[in-house]
Amino acid sequence: MSDGESDVIDWAEEKGALHELLIELPLGIVEDPSGIERTFSLVGLDTFEEGMRSVSLIEGTLPDSAATPPQVIIDEGSMAFLDWNLGEVQTVNISGIEQDFEIVGVSQGEMSRTVYFHRSDLGSMLGVNATSVYLKFPAGVGVDVELGELSAGLIERETLIDGIKSMLEQQTQILQVMMYLGLMFTVVVMFNTMIMNVAERDLELATLRVLGASTKSLSIMLLFESLLIGVVGGLVGILFAYGGAVGLAASFSTWQFFVPVSIVPSVAYQLMGGVILIAIAMTPIGVWRLRKMDLIEKVKDLSS
Repeated sequence: MSDGESDVIDWAEEKGALHELLIELPLGIVEDPSGIERTFSLVGLDTFEEGMRSVSLIEGTLPDSAATPPQVIIDEGSMAFLDWNLGEVQTVNISGIEQDFEIVGVSQGEMSRTVYFHRSDLGSMLGVNATSVYLKFPAGVGVDVELGELSAGLIERETLIDGIKSMLEQQTQILQVMMYLGLMFTVVVMFNTMIMNVAERDLELATLRVLGASTKSLSIMLLFESLLIGVVGGLVGILFAYGGAVGLAASFSTWQFFVPVSIVPSVAYQLMGGVILIAIAMTPIGVWRLRKMDLIEKVKDLSS
């Protein structure tokens, strides 16, 4: 309730529950480069790393509570849409009053556009001490009637997490299907490439065998060509995958829902390794065709 955080804190201390005050209100308004007014959430925290709500900082530093103008962390979606940069001092409308702040950090992982303040700085702007209290219950303690009567609303974090996990599982299944389709496509393409590579060079390979080249040496030559195709194909695949992801994210991203794209080296290595392994796995097909080659017929064709 309004000015009721002390009652909730008293309840938490009585029950042995950890508590943390915060401010969170959707009262920020800013004009984007196209002249459209955008709304973002204002969040005030006492600590950005060790509290119950941590901030994932990807660039810059943590704000200093004694700085003037106030220092803030802004999510990467807001930075991208508003074309802001680290170190800039920006002016926004907060609860009807123009306020300046300095951008010292960029965060990731927010579902909505968010600006993080020190709670003391944001509280002095809004004239409130807290709008919510985070509670961490010890074993055997949970929400009861007394806490409900002290609160304007209750949100259980586990419920939110379960919803997010369900959404992520559905997205993961879709991505896995796309990955398997991509692998199948790669196998088909590499198989066709190997068959064509050997078929188009039947006379050349037959001539090398007649002149004394061993099957082993020709197999090594085919393996090297497969490796070369796999490396080049893997690099091209990574570039196209990144470009496609950037284009897809740009088409899906809005002010309300921003989709960031970041390169994960392990995924790139897996993609490259998968293409190379498939290329190597196709080499025995070329070797088999090489062994089954009728040298007499090929020499006749060559002589004619």
